[in-house]
Amino acid sequence: MIDSRPVFSRIGRRAAAFVLLFLLSVFLPAQERFRRQPPNPDPRHRLNLPRFLSHTLKNNLTIHVVPLEYDRRVTLKLIIYSGESSSPENLPGLATFTANLLDKGTLTLSVNAVEEAIAAIGGEWSAAVQPERTIFTLSFLDEYLDRGVEILSRFLLEPAFSQREIVNLQRTLYYQMFNRRKDSEFIGKNLFHLLLFNGHPYSRISFNEDIFKYIKQKDIQQFFEKNYRTNNASLILVGNIDLETASRHISTHLNTWNPAAELPADDPLPRPLRRLRIGLVDDPQSDGAYIFLGNIIPLQSSLDIFPYAVFNMVLGGTLNSRLFMNLRESKQYAYNAFSEVNFFKNFGIFLVTAKVKPAVLNQSIKEILRELDTATKRKLPSNEIEQAKSYLIGQFPVRMEIQEEYTGRVTDVISLNLGDSHWAQYFESITSVNADNVFEQLKDSDLLSPVIVIVVNADLESRDNPLLDPKDNPLINRLMAEFGEIEVYNEKGILQYTLK
Repeated sequence: MIDSRPVFSRIGRRAAAFVLLFLLSVFLPAQERFRRQPPNPDPRHRLNLPRFLSHTLKNNLTIHVVPLEYDRRVTLKLIIYSGESSSPENLPGLATFTANLLDKGTLTLSVNAVEEAIAAIGGEWSAAVQPERTIFTLSFLDEYLDRGVEILSRFLLEPAFSQREIVNLQRTLYYQMFNRRKDSEFIGKNLFHLLLFNGHPYSRISFNEDIFKYIKQKDIQQFFEKNYRTNNASLILVGNIDLETASRHISTHLNTWNPAAELPADDPLPRPLRRLRIGLVDDPQSDGAYIFLGNIIPLQSSLDIFPYAVFNMVLGGTLNSRLFMNLRESKQYAYNAFSEVNFFKNFGIFLVTAKVKPAVLNQSIKEILRELDTATKRKLPSNEIEQAKSYLIGQFPVRMEIQEEYTGRVTDVISLNLGDSHWAQYFESITSVNADNVFEQLKDSDLLSPVIVIVVNADLESRDNPLLDPKDNPLINRLMAEFGEIEVYNEKGILQYTLK
């Protein structure tokens, strides 16, 4: 075929193509270099957090004030330095019961009157019981400071602990916990803490609903009298308030609240497990296999928290972390897979949680342990460390914009005695973390001999054959073949039998 286009047109097209090829050969390498070298981040803004202002009253009650001029709400936190570990050994749950009873009427206010008084100041009241402390929160509009402190003083100076409210609360808490037994995650975490703190007072946080019927009025009164004392407490106020004003109002209403002659003894530090321990709950309601895997991490100082926080971000703190990318995105074993670190006085808890397909339960556990092995025996790549640090630094100011997060962090810094490194020097402390100090922190840890709790419908693979002999169950057989001894518990955390 003869090309009928004009000669100059053909030549022009060829010339244009040549010029285009030349330009691509010149600019594409430069563009690739540009892609490989991301732009430098914007300068980080200075973190200006208000200082804690503190004062101790004559009755040994310490007050901490954190001024926030722009906030019209005051958040008052009462910390009692006794938690569930302070409950008697034969009555785990007593600390929780006492805390939840505190706002259920006083000698001069009925339950309804308490609710109306809190509502009148635009207030909200809550109680949270942890192993080593109990935290009460009362938030209200700043113009009602005096009324807010007065309401708190009624709870502390004239608690009623009436038999009627005790019976009502027994019923309420029983059904709350009974209904939570339908939640596989609650069952798993409860058993995880029970096994992790085996024999230690902190294990009392894992009580079941049956205990409430044994709690008597005298038990509550004795616990309250022993632990709710000024020298076993702190008051934190965050909001548009100054220390002098706060001290005056609190002294007026709480000057007759007295210290204890003798403070409760500190609990011994819990120790990490040195051997793998597996607990299994056969939960017919479970819609998958839930894994809870972790151990205790000792802390030599509060600064040790920062390398662990960075490590957690790398391993399982985000959707881009190693666990999620491995178990969910790559192998498609899991619906989700994350890790977390929670800190107490002088120690922490490292925990991996994952929901996986029962058919790949063993493989999922092995992958989690492999990721831990890799992270603890080799230095983490610097680029992953830097990404984790950037995430923590970038997230911190955003979280501080939320009052609940802000006051929660203030409470942790004060009650755990963490110091300026966790407040005014947070950015500097995170920035100083590197691959070397993360490796030093992890190499002597016991993350590879963890507690593993599994909540699963063990009969998923043999629905037509009821589970008569556990060893005949395919899922349990595979677990035993891979990991050895398995302890089988019911949903209340009571050991049923051990398979070897």
